Amino acid sequence: MKRFGLVVAVALVAAIPAFAATRHEHHFGLAFSTKAAGVPAGVTFLTDRFAYKAPPPGQVVDRVATTTFVMQPGTRTNPNSFPACSKKALIDRGPSACPRGSKVGSGKAVVITGLPIDPINMTAQVFTKRNGLVTYLTGAGQTQVIELGMKGNRIVAAVPRKCLIESDCSQGEAVLKRLTVTLKPSKLVTTPSKCPPSRKWTNTAIYKFVNGDVERETSSSPCRR
Repeated sequence: MKRFGLVVAVALVAAIPAFAATRHEHHFGLAFSTKAAGVPAGVTFLTDRFAYKAPPPGQVVDRVATTTFVMQPGTRTNPNSFPACSKKALIDRGPSACPRGSKVGSGKAVVITGLPIDPINMTAQVFTKRNGLVTYLTGAGQTQVIELGMKGNRIVAAVPRKCLIESDCSQGEAVLKRLTVTLKPSKLVTTPSKCPPSRKWTNTAIYKFVNGDVERETSSSPCRR
């Protein structure tokens, strides 16, 4: 009987797939501009991959593929109530191509390339698009446009790959290390209708790496009951 139990246990372990590694490489913060429940609010969020170091040329860059910000359940978003800009318009003509009233936020970013020019400091402008946001980064003669989906209490960004040499990442990549953005108070975001007994709303960032690893970090924003 003992031998049979051992065989079953070994078989079960063999059948369980290997889990992706759990990481802690980011500082994350997300706070609403108000403690009041059920009202339009601004949002400030920070994501900083403090542990990142660019690898030597020719080595694979350890990239984040997607970042998802999950605000406290009950948070509502409404990007389609604003004029819509687009990624193509920003790439072709810059922020002047976006309609009046579509700019909803601004911030700063830091990009790492592995070259002596590091770190590259960039400014960020955030515009509404259909079903989401689009961020325009510019600095040191470079630009990058990142689209973010926005639905319910989630903001999802597919992190684009940026080769140092166009279409050839073997010589290195530019990686977004730090981003701080403030969305101005508006009907774009509405706080949850209730403040929990803890008197804080809990927000989460989920980072999914190209190799399958997943990192989850949380941040709280105070609320008033």
